[in-house]
Amino acid sequence: MNITETLNQRGKNYGNFNQLAFINRKLDNVIDEHGTHLDATQRKALEMILHKVSRILNGNAHYADNWVDIAGYAHLGGRLYEEETTAETVDNLTGEIA
Repeated sequence: MNITETLNQRGKNYGNFNQLAFINRKLDNVIDEHGTHLDATQRKALEMILHKVSRILNGNAHYADNWVDIAGYAHLGGRLYEEETTAETVDNLTGEIA
């Protein structure tokens, strides 16, 4: 499959890329304004969730992969896989990246 075929195939599920970028940027602005309290893991998970939401809004809302990915990123962002999140772990994640 060449790049044109790949882009056409992706466009069927995700819609026009320029419109997707516009929607995603608007949603990212919400994180920028209201997400200052999030640690790095929470922020990245939320960014990825909103990217998937952008794809749903812009493309095929019945494409199950986006919904599955949202569930996975929520699981990761909420650290639902960890039995216990310690204060030390959270402190390490909220530090500035050099």
